[in-house]
Parts: sequence; structure tokens; C-alpha cells
Amino acid sequence: MSKKNKVLDQIRCVFDGDAAEACPPPEKEELPVCINHIRKLNDEIDQMNIPDHIRESILKRGSDSFIFNRQNGTVYSLNATGAFFLREIISGKDTRAILDNVRRDFEVDSMRDAAKDLHSFLNELQKIDLA
Repeated sequence: MSKKNKVLDQIRCVFDGDAAEACPPPEKEELPVCINHIRKLNDEIDQMNIPDHIRESILKRGSDSFIFNRQNGTVYSLNATGAFFLREIISGKDTRAILDNVRRDFEVDSMRDAAKDLHSFLNELQKIDLA
């Protein structure tokens, strides 16, 4: 077994323990998400159907971003990471591309946190009926 394989075998998926069975080791050391969860996140992104009235109502003012839902008058604020995730999702990026771009564009302390943040953001969009 190569040294790289030993390292990858020791890295656990950030979502390990969330599923009924153990996750396989992640494919890349810098992205601690197993292929099963990459597929699951990609499926969630693929199922996102962000309506045109939401896509057209994303406002950026300085470092702040807002979504104005014209159908019910609700305004949502987004931090820089949330605004970034939303732009990436709208542009059709998959999980790996989004997380690679997060690493490129932000000072990321932990890719584990970035992966969990993406998952939470997807859940939040669905919960507040924006996707």
C-alpha cells in the first residue's frame, strides 16, 4: 500500500456517522467527503429548482447580499459564503467544483466545515422554500 493510500484510509468522511453504514475513505485528502456523500450532495444540487423570481431578485450591496422573494415579500440576507454557494448552484456547478472554488476564493480553515456549510445551506434553501 502506498503512503498516499494509507493517508487517505485514515481520513474520514465529514459525514461519517450520518449514514446507516460507514463511509468509504475520501478520494482526495484535501476534500474529506466520500464518494457516496459527493453523489448525495450532487443529487441535492441537481434537484434544486431555484425559481426565476428568486434568481432575478438577488441583490448585492457592498459585502451584503439579499434575496427578495417577490411572491411573499420576504427578504433573506446572505453572508459572503451563502451568496457564493447560491451563485455556484445557479451556475450549475457540482459539489467538487463548489468546494474547490471555496478553497480558491476564501481563506478556509477547514474543508470539513466548508462541506458541512454547503450541506446546511442546501437544507436551508429547501426549508425556506427557495429551491
